[in-house]
Amino acid sequence: MTSGEMMCMISAVLSDYTRYRFQMLWIFERQGEQMRCEIRREGVGSGYEMIVTAPDGSQRMERFDETNDLIKRTLDLQRDLLETGWRQPK
Repeated sequence: MTSGEMMCMISAVLSDYTRYRFQMLWIFERQGEQMRCEIRREGVGSGYEMIVTAPDGSQRMERFDETNDLIKRTLDLQRDLLETGWRQPK
């Protein structure tokens, strides 16, 4: 999937967040390990959270008030993962 296609998909899904409560989840694999990237609405506010779960189970969360900032960060993270050998399972 190209970054342009990914940006369109993320934008479309995020626009539905005002009507529905669901999350987006990407899974990446490398040499038998798994990395997860989850995007969801912030629990108490109007922003978004991106939770990245490393192979060892540790998590880091980033919060975003603006959709465009979330999309840019998501694309940057996915590009970084792909460039370091992580792949989405088929």
